[in-house]
Amino acid sequence: NHRYKSLREDVLNGLDPNSSLIFLAGHEHCLQYITKNGNHFLVSGSGSKQTPIANNRDLVYGHKSGGFMEVDFYKNKSAWLTVYEVNPEKKTSGKEFSRQIIKKSDN
Repeated sequence: NHRYKSLREDVLNGLDPNSSLIFLAGHEHCLQYITKNGNHFLVSGSGSKQTPIANNRDLVYGHKSGGFMEVDFYKNKSAWLTVYEVNPEKKTSGKEFSRQIIKKSDN
């Protein structure tokens, strides 16, 4: 929707260009991790149903799957993202993706 795109651009343009932020969303019915301009976009809303994922050059991880995301923050100001997926047919779940998304600070 063009109004959401405009809102997104207004928010991003008002941020410090040297910052690294994590944006969380849960409306889409899939699991996505997107990076753009040093920012991290986490989409984790796949509890009830799943929808396809559009091709996106900034997409680091994306699956049409049930599951959830976990972000661990550490005292050294680093952060790790872990994605867990659920397979209802096999009745299994597990860690599918993990990555440090914010590096530790040198201070």
